[in-house]
Amino acid sequence: MKNMKKYILGINLPIKARCHESGVALIDEEGNVVFAAAEERFSRKKLDGDFPVMSIKKMLEFTGINKEDVEYVTVPAIGNIGKFFRFAEFIFRERLGHLLRPRTYKVFYKLFLSEKNAYKIKDQEGEGEFKMKYFWKDFIKQNFPKAKIIKIDHHLSHSAGAYFTSPWENALIVTMDGAGNMLSSVIAEGKSGKIKTIAKTFIPHSMGVFWGSVTKVCGFKSGTRHGGKVTGLAASGDPRKLIDKFRQIIKCEGLRLKAKEELFFDNSKLIPDWSNYEPERLKNFLGESSREDVAAGAQKRLEEVAVELVSNALNKTGLNKVVLAGGVFANVLLNQKIRQLPKVDDIYVFPAMSDGGLALGAAFYFLSKLKRKEGRKLMPKNFGIVYFGPSYSNNEIENDLARNKIVYKKIAEPAKEIARLIYDNKIVAFYTGRMEYGPRALGNRSIIYAPIDPTANDWLNKKLNRSEFMPFAPVTMIEHIKENYIGITDDPLAAKYMTVTYDCTEKMKKEAPACVHLDGTARPQVIKRTDNPYYYDVVDAYYKLSGIPTLINTSFNMHEEPIVASPEDAIRAFLDSGIDYLVMNDFLCNIEDNKKL
Repeated sequence: MKNMKKYILGINLPIKARCHESGVALIDEEGNVVFAAAEERFSRKKLDGDFPVMSIKKMLEFTGINKEDVEYVTVPAIGNIGKFFRFAEFIFRERLGHLLRPRTYKVFYKLFLSEKNAYKIKDQEGEGEFKMKYFWKDFIKQNFPKAKIIKIDHHLSHSAGAYFTSPWENALIVTMDGAGNMLSSVIAEGKSGKIKTIAKTFIPHSMGVFWGSVTKVCGFKSGTRHGGKVTGLAASGDPRKLIDKFRQIIKCEGLRLKAKEELFFDNSKLIPDWSNYEPERLKNFLGESSREDVAAGAQKRLEEVAVELVSNALNKTGLNKVVLAGGVFANVLLNQKIRQLPKVDDIYVFPAMSDGGLALGAAFYFLSKLKRKEGRKLMPKNFGIVYFGPSYSNNEIENDLARNKIVYKKIAEPAKEIARLIYDNKIVAFYTGRMEYGPRALGNRSIIYAPIDPTANDWLNKKLNRSEFMPFAPVTMIEHIKENYIGITDDPLAAKYMTVTYDCTEKMKKEAPACVHLDGTARPQVIKRTDNPYYYDVVDAYYKLSGIPTLINTSFNMHEEPIVASPEDAIRAFLDSGIDYLVMNDFLCNIEDNKKL
């Protein structure tokens, strides 16, 4: 019998420029997530912003749905009417003096009348040019000929992703990123299934641009790619040395951000190229400083400004639950500061907080509109787990193992055997079940190791060719979290997805020093057995051997590569890294048996 179910497909794809993280998210009419994944996982290009050809193919293959079953395709963009009003508001708020300049009207023409001519665009790293293979609407129609295309504003997509996947009917919504549809931040209320925007910040006043520029000053690539390295590095510096200068660069004004534009761009331009900011401007302003002190000062200022913004929004709305989305909230230390605000009961950070989550957010927002037309409401509902990518059967995995001539064995009691290996100080790559959605590995595509060696942060990062100052995250059984983390609640939502740090207890510092950063914090994944029985049982079995309810959990990938997706990816990463063991469902591979490969 033909499937009569209809679906909404969210797609993040290049519209007038290469996007940060293209991908897809499929939901059904009741708001259940059927599939969600980023293109990078299948293309093997980190933060791939090209058309999501491979993720669409994998989605159709894995779910078994027909293209004709996709009734609507949502994209994070705004229509011409929305563009006009957004552009007009931007001009009158930020660029009133430009109205007499002819160049203003050339920009207007490009924005509204020349969409099909915008084929050659610099990529988001500012490296070379990117030529579109398709006009984006043609791409959608080629793949989903019967679907209606729906545009949803960029920051509204961020807002909806965070709000509709939270458990709270009433919540403050805060989004913050580099830029999207001319905005860098939005404050909104989520009440009874409806989102109401109450304040917005226009480019060039952007915390994402600020952080991206700092990232480049520290010698890394863009904030999107390496912003997390600055967060890790900050613990090694002294924020007091540069904080006075950073306080001149960006500040909070009520519910909006205000940046010193000339430190990032040529402010004579009508619309600065926010994706190609000029770090030399900021570097010259800061003067001679170590990258550690730059990172520390920037982290402190980020926290000060964002916390003030959220505090002001809490005061205005009277709400006490906060949901967060946008790339800035990949900063786990910042999220901790927000969680600790006196008026905050709890926070929820959308697990795919960066642009990779736009596809799902756009789909949810449009579904909420459809429900309202029917006289119903789409209410927020936390999805609990985020294993929304593909999985592979034992037969598929065994065929790939055989094809690659991998020596393996089948294990009867995986949890006990894996825990014993970890107890014996072996590094285990874990590949099982459906792939995680978002940037964090949450047990199905993870490398796990004992947390007891304080030097592990150095040697294991070197083994994986990663920055040595990047701390490892712990996975901890929920029954034991209060003895390990200070101020943690019984069921901490953000901690399910590794999106917030906590101060560690002395017990945690003593028993699991490999997971504790220089500043005494850790970014835990709190796990219940109902979330992932296989993964939980491994941690539990290790606990029974060691008395420690925690393991290191770091993503299963090589440096500068996306997290592994296919069995082939896992096998290659295993062989290249020299990790001791690879577990694939019920199969165990020992590197000693496979060194010849």
